This record gives sequence, C-alpha cells and structure tokens, in this order.
Amino acid sequence: MTNASVYVYETLEEYMKLYPQGQDTISEEHLSALHINEKSIVLVAGGTNKAAGYRPDFSKSLVYFDGGEKAFEKYEKDFEPIVEVIRSKDNVIFVGQEVEKSLAIARAYNHGDEESIGHVRGYILYDTTRPRINLIMRPVKH
Repeated sequence: MTNASVYVYETLEEYMKLYPQGQDTISEEHLSALHINEKSIVLVAGGTNKAAGYRPDFSKSLVYFDGGEKAFEKYEKDFEPIVEVIRSKDNVIFVGQEVEKSLAIARAYNHGDEESIGHVRGYILYDTTRPRINLIMRPVKH
C-alpha cells in the first residue's frame, strides 16, 4: 500500500460537500475490523470478489486488507484489535490494548469553527481510488 492520506470531517454534511452529485461507483469500503501491532494498522474490509489472493505486506505502516474478516483470521494472532480511534489536533491515534500508532491528518473539514477533539463517533471509511482514510467525527443527528 502506498502512503494513505487521512481526511477528517466534522460532520457527514461536510463530507457530502465533496460529493454533491454522489459517487458514480462505489469507491469506499466500510471497514469491518481494525487491527494493530508494532508495525502496522490493518483496515479489514468485507470480502469482495476482487480481493487480493496474496499475503498482504505487513511491513507497511498502513495495510488495507479487502479479503474480509474470515480470511484475516490466519494473520490475526500477530495483531490485536483496535479499541479506540481518537483525534488530536493534528493526528489520528489508533489504540489497541497494548499498542498505539498515530497518523498525521492531511486535511480537516470543520463545520463552521467547530473541531471535535477526542473519540471518532461517526464513520471510518477507506477510499480505494485515492488511497485515503475518511474519518467522520460525528454521526448523523436525529
């Protein structure tokens, strides 16, 4: 995987401003699991027909695994689940039970002057066309 950018959006509305007509193709995958060890953050997406049939390069700091949770089970012993995702001023911190790693925020879209610092309570999406992690800090308000 090449270096992925991290984009942070305060609300879903801020995120949707970048896609006013919607997306032509589904280019973002909802992640089913997040794992971490000293070397890598692994974003596990649900299995797809185009899933890679080879062993992922776990020497990278960020790995997108599109084979699904079932296929990831054979690597799971080397990782721990991510239990928290936290935004600081300039970083997103992925926290496991014993390990944590941070990624720099490339771009932040705030709603007005609001800027949430703390736990990501909205969505974590991976854009397969760029590569980019999109974090939406707050879920949709009812």
